[in-house]
Amino acid sequence: SLTSIPDGFNPTVGGSLDLGSLKHNVQCKDYGNPILSWENGKYILCDGIFTEVLSKKKGHYFVRKLDSKEKMYIVTDGKNTHAHGKSLKQANEDLQFKIISEKLKKEPIQEDSLLTVKHYRLITGACDTGVRDFMQRNGLEFEVVNNETKEINPIKAKDLLPLLIKNNAYGLDKFKELVQFK
Repeated sequence: SLTSIPDGFNPTVGGSLDLGSLKHNVQCKDYGNPILSWENGKYILCDGIFTEVLSKKKGHYFVRKLDSKEKMYIVTDGKNTHAHGKSLKQANEDLQFKIISEKLKKEPIQEDSLLTVKHYRLITGACDTGVRDFMQRNGLEFEVVNNETKEINPIKAKDLLPLLIKNNAYGLDKFKELVQFK
């Protein structure tokens, strides 16, 4: 265990010090995912992307990635959920997607809950191609809109669950965790 630095210790510039084996009992408060800012908001770090703020209006930022000419929008719910997009519309849609996704991952599924492809994918993390293949194999009607699979009619959870079990479908365990019926 490291308790002090020895006399004559001279770290090499550009070298590294491996402290990975040290144990610590520090409890850190979870601050969520706030937007961090520097120089009175001229620069922000949001979801791991460091940008220069070109303009800001009520939770909407127009930014430029540092060391890049790429410009984009950031929208926020004012708390810990944010989204980036090439257009303001795309950023808003992605923000709503993130908010709904977090809610659906925790929401109980009842027998008569109506499920959409998007709902199932949000819960399970299944890819669009996999869901499309599952629907084809099980005779579930769908259409492809903007390269995304969309059900013709949502399906009741009590009708979907037996199909998922029969096929040992991707994400079945995550889905079952939310099911409130047998």
